[in-house]
Amino acid sequence: MRRVCRWLLLLCGTALICLRLYPFDETEWVSTLFQDDLVYAQANAFSLRLIRESGLSMKVYASYVSNLTTLTHTVVMLLEAVTIALVFFIAGRKVQ
Repeated sequence: MRRVCRWLLLLCGTALICLRLYPFDETEWVSTLFQDDLVYAQANAFSLRLIRESGLSMKVYASYVSNLTTLTHTVVMLLEAVTIALVFFIAGRKVQ
């Protein structure tokens, strides 16, 4: 029974990681599940704060904003996927 629970946890974790890494629109249910609008708003605020604190002018800021936003979204998605993997791996090990 423990082996079945362990495999079920690992399969659920794998499914959640695949859902997290698959590119969905912001209006779909997966985006709502992972609270993408809130997370991306925080990532965008961090990007703006980082650019503002670096002392870049508005002309230079316009050229960097889309690249930095894409980079922060990618990093946030990867961190979420790693966190999901760690949580389900540790839970699977505890069931053993």
